[in-house]
Amino acid sequence: LGYTVISPTTREARSGNTCFACEDGRDLVNRLQNHNVYCWGEFGRVRVSTHLYNSSADVTRLLDALEELK
Repeated sequence: LGYTVISPTTREARSGNTCFACEDGRDLVNRLQNHNVYCWGEFGRVRVSTHLYNSSADVTRLLDALEELK
């Protein structure tokens, strides 16, 4: 989608959080909320925290919303 993932890529350093660079993360987070996607954004990045409670549909909704908001 054109975002640069800044989370660690080595297996040992991975977590359930994924961060990507975003110049105005706070604005993107506010716009994502209108698509029922809740995440954190500030300091030039957005963090998406996926866990056991998230489904494939949640991830799809995130990706669809990011595509629409580009």
